[in-house]
Amino acid sequence: MLSGHDRPTGGVPRARTHARELALLFAVALLVRLAAFLVHGCAQHAAGKDAWSWGFESGCIAESLVDGHGYAGQWARAEGPWGEHAPVTGWLAPTYPYLLAALMKLGGGVTPLTAGLLLALQCVLSASTCLFVWGLGGVLGGVRLARVGGWVLAFLPYSIWNAAHTVWDTTLVAAALTLFVELVLRFGRGASVARAAGLGLAFGVLMLVNPAPASVAPAALWVIARDQGAWVERGKRALAFGLVAFATCLPWCWRNHAAVGSFAVRTNFGVELMVGNNDLANGYFQVQLHPSYSPDEFRAYVAQGEVPYAAACAERAKAWIRADPLRFARLTLHRARLYWFGDFPWSDPRTEGAKSAATDPASWVKWGMHALTGLLCLAGCALWLRRGVEHQALVLMLISFPAPYYLTHVLERYRFPIEPLMLLPAAAFVLWLVDRARGRRARAALAPDREAR
Repeated sequence: MLSGHDRPTGGVPRARTHARELALLFAVALLVRLAAFLVHGCAQHAAGKDAWSWGFESGCIAESLVDGHGYAGQWARAEGPWGEHAPVTGWLAPTYPYLLAALMKLGGGVTPLTAGLLLALQCVLSASTCLFVWGLGGVLGGVRLARVGGWVLAFLPYSIWNAAHTVWDTTLVAAALTLFVELVLRFGRGASVARAAGLGLAFGVLMLVNPAPASVAPAALWVIARDQGAWVERGKRALAFGLVAFATCLPWCWRNHAAVGSFAVRTNFGVELMVGNNDLANGYFQVQLHPSYSPDEFRAYVAQGEVPYAAACAERAKAWIRADPLRFARLTLHRARLYWFGDFPWSDPRTEGAKSAATDPASWVKWGMHALTGLLCLAGCALWLRRGVEHQALVLMLISFPAPYYLTHVLERYRFPIEPLMLLPAAAFVLWLVDRARGRRARAALAPDREAR
């Protein structure tokens, strides 16, 4: 039920007011991100860098595409064995590397112009995500929730920094996932077969950006196949969603099968499992075991081939897990805690030069924001489990998204694709607390009048 504040009393005038606020939200979010981009001189960070030091795997693949060598060489650089071989790869989903390649064509390689074009585009995508959060908030709780979620994201430091500085697909994945979830929760329930197919197309495109959100598919299907129609009709909707999503990914999966021998959007899961489950495992990415940093692992990768090497890494990880299942169970719980609440600065093993997290004030601030967002989100999710289908579906998506990271390894940026979604249950919980406090004050104010009567 809408509150008096949210109830549409003015019709067209109210719609115009919301349209103006949405335009203002987008403009402010964009200006904040562009300001961060300009103040920090983020485009100039590309000056004098090679593709690896600028854009890591995405940058190297993009450079290979620009040079006419195809989708290959995700670690290629003039250093050690990585300069000797640049095999064809299926390591990453195609969208972001191809985007970088197009911008490198325009900007003349790894240049400040290329970086400026990319980061400006990411700022636009990030500002647009504020609008998607507003739209999703409107579906789940009305204008009040939409307003809080959208404006908090507009000023969220993680969102600003990733958009204005980070050369990785993080901002693009967050935008694509948030838009997909909004479409599913707004249009999925009781959808026609054609609309379910359209949502399947959106999901397929999302997978080609990054398949990490694949775990939200069951919740999306639950919404699409629920309620209206007989079981046959529900099955048709679910089938349309799945077939169109599969057909969208099929050309790229077929390309990977022909090029490297794996019918998948990405080929790297076995390696990610290994670098997180080994004798050095502490919940984080063990750089010294990854073929992008270890000469020995890279030589094994070249000798065996990408897919056999990834399979061998998976077997190494599984053997380690079987040898000490209790340690793996503890690690899994530890990674779940790291994902939602971060690592306490006093125990965080990571360092940057001479700085440790315990002695770096910025690390304490970042940890506090990360932990508070996770805590409020989970509290809001508990609240929403008693609400409608759309609320429960979003909770299921948020809980299921990080499951692969519990098994592999965790970094703070792995959470950012769902950070815009997390803001909504977090905001709902805060608003619920505010409403309860107001209700108590109102009852307390009425109590003397009742006693006087």
